[in-house]
Amino acid sequence: MTDPEPPWLAHRRTLFMRYDAHHYLRQDYERFLPPGAGYQEPAYFKARREREALAEAKAAQAQAEERAFRNELAAIRFELLLLKTALDARRRWRAKAGFDPSQPRVPAGIPDGGQWTDGNGNSLERSDRESVASEGFDVAYVIRICIASGISRFGDGTYRVTYDCFDGRTITRHGVGAVPGLIRDPGR
Repeated sequence: MTDPEPPWLAHRRTLFMRYDAHHYLRQDYERFLPPGAGYQEPAYFKARREREALAEAKAAQAQAEERAFRNELAAIRFELLLLKTALDARRRWRAKAGFDPSQPRVPAGIPDGGQWTDGNGNSLERSDRESVASEGFDVAYVIRICIASGISRFGDGTYRVTYDCFDGRTITRHGVGAVPGLIRDPGR
């Protein structure tokens, strides 16, 4: 049995071997080798290639993570810009409309609940609303509706509909023909 090559001898052999020695072989070098043997790439070349491939993979992963971070940061900055713009627009609109958060309002739960008041509990009249609209401000009117929740049709073409309204009331209507799914709240 042969003794394995001592490490110091293997090291000395690598000192005098060219790193690119495989390039200096003849093209037909395999004909001088025993059958089944071929050129074996030195282990240090494999190790270097593996290290370089691992370093490239780590660099690519780091670049992908940095790109994802930058994209997320850009999305957050864009969202912040949109919020700032919306807030600025709201401030300008409130200043233009004369909005005053301390101005008294009619308490909720009564017919004019939530509307501006003059301080004595009286809500703004229709003429006041129209004067505000004539000054160039948009005025929104809330239309209260009732939604059909139960429909019964009869053989003679008539129907009975039960409507649920915003304030919890229920209204029943009878009619002939097409059934309206929404109606204006009759109590308003």
